[in-house]
Amino acid sequence: MDDNSIVIKKADKGGAIVILNYEDYQKEIKSQLGEASYKLLKMDPTNNLQKKISKVTSEVVKEGFLFYKEYRFLNNRYPILPVLYTLPKIHKNPNTPPGRPIVSSRKSLSKFLDCFLRPEVFKIPSYV
Repeated sequence: MDDNSIVIKKADKGGAIVILNYEDYQKEIKSQLGEASYKLLKMDPTNNLQKKISKVTSEVVKEGFLFYKEYRFLNNRYPILPVLYTLPKIHKNPNTPPGRPIVSSRKSLSKFLDCFLRPEVFKIPSYV
């Protein structure tokens, strides 16, 4: 299907399929971005961040604080910039549903770091 005037998404709850007007969907995304502390970047920082991570993890492996297997995991050769999208909350308003923001971080640098940092978060005394 090649209709750019609509967006088809799974609903936030209930498993329904929702067809949204593309302009309304874009308006919802922009309103959510406007509410948060986001900043438009002039360029994609992914490659620079990957180089820094590679340098630091390489040094940490040499120091013996990181295994080579972990080094390989953290050094994703083809990282992808995370993507923001929303799932419509039709249970809140079926006509103009607000969106639940989702940041897809498959194969992104944050996914790889999250895998290592998540277990450490549970050890923090202030973790609830």
